[in-house]
This record gives sequence, structure tokens and C-alpha cells, in this order.
Amino acid sequence: MGDALLEPDEIEEKIAENPDPYIDLFLESGDRYIRVLLLTVMKNCCSEPQWERTVSKIERRIEEKQAVTSTVEDDGDASAGYCPQCGTSVDRDDRFCRQCGEALEAGEADG
Repeated sequence: MGDALLEPDEIEEKIAENPDPYIDLFLESGDRYIRVLLLTVMKNCCSEPQWERTVSKIERRIEEKQAVTSTVEDDGDASAGYCPQCGTSVDRDDRFCRQCGEALEAGEADG
């Protein structure tokens, strides 16, 4: 995005104009603190209707990702699905998510 060199008020203006790239960043980030930060900044920068649309887009994209994940058949590989916390792909024998550290119990991984 190239926003690293912008001043905070310039970043807020860009988010208010178009939060979509930040939605992508939110969805791709496995770090819970970055996700919270992005949500907080987006909420503070968006008007109420724009914030509601942004939340709807995030929810829809998460649902789409979960739907794709749940339709993939088990082809005998070690993949068990995705971490319920951050969405990172996890293996059947993983006890913790490699990305966020979330404890994974047997059958807990989505997928």
C-alpha cells in the first residue's frame, strides 16, 4: 500500500475514502493485535454507514473463506483446516497455530 511514509491524518483520510485495501490487510493478518488496531482505525475513520458496510464486507469475506474451506474434500494430506482464531492453515497434528499461537484441540480447527 505504500502508506508507511504517510502522516497519521493522511492515512485516516485514505481509509475514510476507501477502506477496502485495509479490509484485505485485516483479513490477511494473522496477528490479533494488528487486526484490532486496523478495526479501531477503520471504525474511527469511517462514517457510521460506511463502517456498517465495512463490517458487512469483512463478515461476508470470512463466511466465503469458511465456505470454501468446508467444501474442500479430505485428499489424504496432513492439513486439518484453519485456525479458528486467525484462519491460518493448520495440520492435523498441530496443537497450536503457527501464526497466532492459539491452542488447537482435537476437531477444533475449521475445515
